[in-house]
Amino acid sequence: MLNPIKSLLYRGNIAKLIKNTKGILQASDIDAYPFKQHIIVRKNAKITILKILRIKTPANLEVKDNTKILNFIQSMQRNNVPLAYIIALFPIEHNGENTSIISEILVMTWSTGKIDKLIEAIEKASSNIEKIKVSLNSLFPELEIEELKGKELAKTFLQFFLRDSCEGEQRLPSSQTAFIPIACLPSPSKSISEKHAEFTYTISTYRKLRSKSIFIGWAVRNGEKLYPIHIPLNNLVRHVLIMGMTGSGKSTTAKKIVEQLIRNNVNVLVLDWHNEYGDLIKSLGGLILSPGAENSNGINLFDATYAKSIEEHISLICDIFSETLEFTYPQSYMFLEILIRLYSRKRNPTLSDIVNEIYAFDTDSRLDNEIKQALLRRLLFLAKGQAKRVFESSQEYSIAQILGENTVIELGNFKDQRLRKIYAMMILKLLYDFFTSRGKSSHLRHVTILEEADNIVPRRSLNSPPSIGEKLISELRKFGEGMIIISQFPSMIAPKVLKNTATKICHQIKSYDDIQIIKQILSLTDEQSEMLKHLRKGEAVLDHDEIPYPLLIKVEKVSLSYTPIMVKKSGVSSCFRAFD
Repeated sequence: MLNPIKSLLYRGNIAKLIKNTKGILQASDIDAYPFKQHIIVRKNAKITILKILRIKTPANLEVKDNTKILNFIQSMQRNNVPLAYIIALFPIEHNGENTSIISEILVMTWSTGKIDKLIEAIEKASSNIEKIKVSLNSLFPELEIEELKGKELAKTFLQFFLRDSCEGEQRLPSSQTAFIPIACLPSPSKSISEKHAEFTYTISTYRKLRSKSIFIGWAVRNGEKLYPIHIPLNNLVRHVLIMGMTGSGKSTTAKKIVEQLIRNNVNVLVLDWHNEYGDLIKSLGGLILSPGAENSNGINLFDATYAKSIEEHISLICDIFSETLEFTYPQSYMFLEILIRLYSRKRNPTLSDIVNEIYAFDTDSRLDNEIKQALLRRLLFLAKGQAKRVFESSQEYSIAQILGENTVIELGNFKDQRLRKIYAMMILKLLYDFFTSRGKSSHLRHVTILEEADNIVPRRSLNSPPSIGEKLISELRKFGEGMIIISQFPSMIAPKVLKNTATKICHQIKSYDDIQIIKQILSLTDEQSEMLKHLRKGEAVLDHDEIPYPLLIKVEKVSLSYTPIMVKKSGVSSCFRAFD
């Protein structure tokens, strides 16, 4: 078995110090003094006493027991016993698959104080280590627990818990080494909280997910890839939230998820706000729709074929138009009445049919006529030019055909922002109709990517009712439809949508309001939330149900050199047979 200590690489100055445990490591304005039972780190008149335990786990220890150990360590942190820990992982092959087991855990605790209170600080550190030993022995009698001393203490502290020269980048294992640091103490040149250590993003223990998952990128430390990161497929049923500034890598992350979903035979629909996904979907053998362009195919957005009831269908259309075009209550009421009359005669009307129905609507008073004219003024821009081509193309796809393929709908051609909003929400409504007609499902059936989501699920006051987009997204999860919700500004998204996504991916963000929101929904420390400003392009913080705390990851870029993937089908209905 590999020895994780001997197989680590370290610089010459550290190697010399290890040979002489009575030496002093000097860097900047701090000194580190290795003693037999503890390490003393001094900065000016402040000292920190450090002690380390090695916990060896038996070969037959189950993963769930390892998790219990880590949960115990984190509970000690919460109870004001300061801890930092690292984990040695060893690769094994199990049932033909490469995975890892935990070989040992190194736990460090400490106490801080002024130099004239040295004895009290040493006693406090000794008390901390005894609390940990007693609790571990009581809860896990099968574990072998050893307090490190002398050269072993100095070697472990310098190689694993202290950054090289106290300030540079931490040395990582070579590719031959099975050692992965999971949480490392900041350089002693920084202040160490007596309450407990506040880390930047820690690295979760690698373990292969039992459920089917998609690869998104790598856990990283100091720019080095450590191990692959996956997201369980069924997590997508409860939606994904991707956040970050322009140019931070949001679209790259979304594209990677799209590519992985398609390769796992999950169909996707992209509502492409800026026409960025066409090349990817084309390379994967998918369908590209550009509504509003000359001679382009479209979708009948008013189709009631899959509607659960015509009353709900009409009500949702009325809500979408009322919300987007800001109808008054009398205008909404008249629009609803007009839709009811029209659908009583025609199952799949067009926008021109709706406008003509308004023209033909009889009014009994001057007030009603003013409401009618106001409706016409708000709707007429949709019945001419590009908007008319959007709503009334010569060739139209059904929503079943759209969902039976990997499809991108390019909304970047739309010149009017209101038109984009109406179109996107009407597509969501058609999704809702289709999947409700097929019944509820806890398994992932299909995924929709929603760019610029603040236009669809805008922030609202707590007393305001949810938007129609918010209602639709909330309902779709019940029917196996996953949503990938993308926005530059978390502060502009409805709070309920932010909180109720199972997977959250945050790229670089600099706005104070946005950082505070991310800090709250991801339960970040002050130091972690501050680091959001400094994430490099492609780096992100990931949080989902299968990991205990947020991870720092590097998203893998998508290559367009693919062999096209086509959905095999004998008719549209067969594409959804597996969904039942």
